[in-house]
Amino acid sequence: MAEEAAAGSLPADDLMFYFSETCPFTQRVLPEVECLQQAMPEGRSLQRLEIRSDKTNYGRYQEAAQGKCRGVPFFINSKTGNFVCGAAPCATLKERLL
Repeated sequence: MAEEAAAGSLPADDLMFYFSETCPFTQRVLPEVECLQQAMPEGRSLQRLEIRSDKTNYGRYQEAAQGKCRGVPFFINSKTGNFVCGAAPCATLKERLL
């Protein structure tokens, strides 16, 4: 189930999507990610960060999640601190992240 909350100080990368290419939950949420990207206002960006094969991205995930989420997919708006942990429908992603 998706969760949402406010986060502390995060890098100003706008929206971040942490994922693993081998995660079945990530695979399930990919159509929702495409929907989110299509709904984003001009000037906003969604940074996709694969954490299984990229140690730098994994470190960024650990910092951003700060115990809020124990896995992927994990979405966070670094400007508001709002996040979604787990697979969620596009409407939920838009409501909580945009």
